[in-house]
Amino acid sequence: MMLRIFGGVFGVAVTVAVFASVGSHASAEEFSAGFSAGMGTVAAFAFIGTLVALGMPGRRPAAMATPQATSTVPQSENASMIQS
Repeated sequence: MMLRIFGGVFGVAVTVAVFASVGSHASAEEFSAGFSAGMGTVAAFAFIGTLVALGMPGRRPAAMATPQATSTVPQSENASMIQS
């Protein structure tokens, strides 16, 4: 959970840094240029993260608990044997 939060904070920080270096709030054109660069950076990080996730090994299924050995005689037949 903590790594997910750290990833979000890191992503916002990188996006803001890219926006600040490329664009500004002075005009619509500069804002659009900074926004486009920031979103391009975010898309590149997402793509790299996808490639990393695809390269990771999958989870192994949990071991199934084996049922304990029980009587093979059905309960109704077992009851009639006791009464005899």
